[in-house]
Amino acid sequence: MNYLIRIMLLWCCMVSAAFTNMLEINIDGKPFQVPCWFSQKKQIGAVLLINGGSHTQSPALLDYLAHRLAENGWMATLLQDDKSNSIPWMKQLPEVIMTLRQQKFMKIIVLHYGEQLQQTLDYFDKPQALKIEGLILLSAYPIQQPINKKPKINMPIFDIIGQFDHGLVKQELAIRQKTFGNNKKKYLAIEIPETEQDYKYSRQLLFTLIHGWMMKLPEFQPTPPIFMYTYQYPLLDFQPKYEHLLKS
Repeated sequence: MNYLIRIMLLWCCMVSAAFTNMLEINIDGKPFQVPCWFSQKKQIGAVLLINGGSHTQSPALLDYLAHRLAENGWMATLLQDDKSNSIPWMKQLPEVIMTLRQQKFMKIIVLHYGEQLQQTLDYFDKPQALKIEGLILLSAYPIQQPINKKPKINMPIFDIIGQFDHGLVKQELAIRQKTFGNNKKKYLAIEIPETEQDYKYSRQLLFTLIHGWMMKLPEFQPTPPIFMYTYQYPLLDFQPKYEHLLKS
């Protein structure tokens, strides 16, 4: 019996290890690794899961999403502040996007869960921000309100909260709906019924909504190179017109 239990534990460990890998990026000239889950099917794209806040919020939810994404053709990475390293997730974000784009991922989506939303919005509001194909806000809210600054929308956004989410989360969603509501082509907001912030009893529905929305996003279109053309007059046209000048 003990032998059978050991075999089962070993098998579980092997399965778990098969799903969780490390994506190596470069930050300030030094190598750094972030957890990732490779796609188990034909690869569709990559999803960056951001666990906003200085403490881990519902790791079970993000772990569930990471595994389901990998099972359905997405590579998933997890960015969060961790006591084991001094590099904040905000500094990891652009490096992960750049690394994935270099690996020819044509569809990259960022999912921000929980606190510190303003950091994500501020980054993608910058002209030099790296382009992504979509942004998912999951029970997301800023810790501090920006001063006299309205967020801009430069990409498709999927805004999701639970019916029994925190009051601040619902308040922030209402503000974003007023700001982006008229742009229905790029902004979609929903409230999942009978759901709290951990989405414990509605995770399958949550994943189905996220996966369906991402599948409809267009792929990355590289900017074509700019070519400069110059026109050179034919020599035969030049000679008859100015032949008398050359003879004089």
